[in-house]
Amino acid sequence: MKLFIVLTLALFAVASCDLTFLPKPEGVISDLEDHRPIDDLRYFFMTLYKQFNLTDPDFIIECFCDKTATLFFKSLYEFNQLLNDTKERNEFKLHFDYLKLAALLKSLEDTAKCVIKTRDWDDLLNALEVEERDPQILALVNYIYYQARYSALLNDFVPLIIGLENKNHRKAGIAYSRLISNMVETVKYRGLHFIANQAFSNGFAVRLHLPTPGDSVRCFDNESAAAYLEFFLKLSEEISNGKWKESPINTHFFWRDYGKKIMEKIPKEDWGCVVGSHDYEVFYDRFGIRMYDREFLDLLLKYVNNNRLHYWMMMKSMKESFDNYNLGHAGSVWGHLIKRIIRSRGEIDSEETEEPQDIEV
Repeated sequence: MKLFIVLTLALFAVASCDLTFLPKPEGVISDLEDHRPIDDLRYFFMTLYKQFNLTDPDFIIECFCDKTATLFFKSLYEFNQLLNDTKERNEFKLHFDYLKLAALLKSLEDTAKCVIKTRDWDDLLNALEVEERDPQILALVNYIYYQARYSALLNDFVPLIIGLENKNHRKAGIAYSRLISNMVETVKYRGLHFIANQAFSNGFAVRLHLPTPGDSVRCFDNESAAAYLEFFLKLSEEISNGKWKESPINTHFFWRDYGKKIMEKIPKEDWGCVVGSHDYEVFYDRFGIRMYDREFLDLLLKYVNNNRLHYWMMMKSMKESFDNYNLGHAGSVWGHLIKRIIRSRGEIDSEETEEPQDIEV
């Protein structure tokens, strides 16, 4: 779901309105009857651009009218609610958050198309030293960032929402500039694969009701995080592309051959860091098993042999999640499998055919 173009500033929508250019207001408008949402939007973007030493974004403001300006600010409130419910792991509310935000951004599409064609848009990306110009790729990066860093995003949203609630759109513009800068700097410093692995690990933790991962994720750099994710992507492809009855033998050969070669790309120092991490100890204390050792592999293969159809369906679900960049759900599927493997230690489950429940993170 590519909703999160909202963070690229294109944010935005398909509401019809007159795009006639409105002159700049002089000073602060005191007559509330003359006050219009487009004026709030102007103050917001003018202040935002000022933080990057850029001239007023007149061409971007031209893309809006009162109706779309109102929808723009409403989308910020809705995204803030989405972040809150994500942090609280409220699956029921999250479903409705997605629907509301999707409707808002859908009603803003034409405005977004107008924004990304402007010189002002290019100026902002240049100021942020962002070379990518494809809006779809920018949206994907933002979507992955949301899945990985929703707590940090929520903290950055606090002063933004306070500014909007106090009708101080200049203050809100300053807060939004800091939010954008923090996001760009984090992706540059950590790397996109590192961020993606954080998203995957968050989904895993949510499914198993574990604390949000911390030190174990930081054991990887961008390159080793890429290899770690590649393992799960290729595993899901190998199993889901084969026949479900052949899942046990396909898993065995993958783990012993191709999967082993992928894992060998990760330095031993990184694995040592993971095994010694607080996150790893929390997992062991909770479930009494150490992932990826011989005992774990034996349990995995035993479970797969007795639940091959359900396992095949989980791998298919994981692959679809990777294909759609829903890394949080991919991690959730892996967590779902781990939970069943752990339960199987006492008594191996009978063949199950239901598809694992989705969880949006």
